[in-house]
Amino acid sequence: MATRIYTLKSNSDELVCATGVCTVNGVHSSQLTTENASYTLSESHFGLVRNTATRQADLIQ
Repeated sequence: MATRIYTLKSNSDELVCATGVCTVNGVHSSQLTTENASYTLSESHFGLVRNTATRQADLIQ
């Protein structure tokens, strides 16, 4: 079991919708009940993957 749980979320995450690609506009519908902290970043969906390696490493150090 993890001792620390962090979430990184995007306030401009893209998703596929009926009109093409939509963004979440800062609305998140998920939260882990045991998370220690949640961070909302100004990154796209793939930006979270490409641009958060340093932050992820800092969180687990």
